[in-house]
Amino acid sequence: MARKHTGTADVAAMRRRNGQGNDRDGQGGRGGRRNRAIFRSPGGAAPKRLAYPETARNFARPTREMPMENSTSFEGEVALVTGGGTGIGAAVALALAEAGARVLITGRREAELRASAGRHRGIAYVVADVSSPRDVARGLDEVRARFDRLDLLVNNAGIFEVAPLAAASPEHTRRTWDTNVAGVIETTRQALPLLRRSKGAIVNIASTVADQPFANMSVYCASKAAVLALTRSWARELAGDEIRVNAVSPGPIETPIFDPAKVGISPQEMEQLGSSVLSLVPLKRFGKAEEVARVVAFLGSRAASYVTGAQYTVGGGIEA
Repeated sequence: MARKHTGTADVAAMRRRNGQGNDRDGQGGRGGRRNRAIFRSPGGAAPKRLAYPETARNFARPTREMPMENSTSFEGEVALVTGGGTGIGAAVALALAEAGARVLITGRREAELRASAGRHRGIAYVVADVSSPRDVARGLDEVRARFDRLDLLVNNAGIFEVAPLAAASPEHTRRTWDTNVAGVIETTRQALPLLRRSKGAIVNIASTVADQPFANMSVYCASKAAVLALTRSWARELAGDEIRVNAVSPGPIETPIFDPAKVGISPQEMEQLGSSVLSLVPLKRFGKAEEVARVVAFLGSRAASYVTGAQYTVGGGIEA
């Protein structure tokens, strides 16, 4: 039988089909020089040529158009922290100011706000109650007058009252809901034009009880579950504006929110509540407000530029 002769053109076609094209300019198809890596065997055997797709090269090498952001600095940026007079809010304001931000805090008690603002020259304050739309507007007016920009909104203001269902009066429900839910909505709504301009970030302070509700505090637990729902919904809704929205859920933290007088229970009942909560924490201690503040600052920074719609728990493993 006669042997079939393979011409030069046929050989070239076969080589192209097998990914072995003579790609002199490095721009050829799959298997060209541009897409080959050479590996030498440990024993010194002849090198093997392995082809890998161009997409892998692009994924492994950050492009100039998409820089890797890892900065937690807030130099030149402005933050608004509600409930910034004590506890987590005061710790967040200080952390942001120390990172270079100009911070405006709001709250209901001027003495606490003044003390919080006195910890750093980058912190100013306005007496404003987030449950009042008029007060919210006054706070945002101050942001515009002082800075004319807003890069980060931290919705921290909240109230915590213990009440079994039988004692959960309409007044109790309204008080909790107006601050913990309606206040978050109204503050964010009024801040939205500034945040859209800066392509800023929102961090909502929720709680681990949103996922693990406790008895005798159903209204409070429900209000924090609502904050998580708002966070996830807004993350989708505002993504087109390049506004990131995340939530931080603190567990048991040493703050004035556990003052028996504020909670509405006796010191003995508060001690029992604290012991029962602590038994659920693997790290066997209450957290510090500063530990929550560091997570809030991360989520508000450029280091978290690809994080949105997330819930970060700071609870010593309580949700593990």
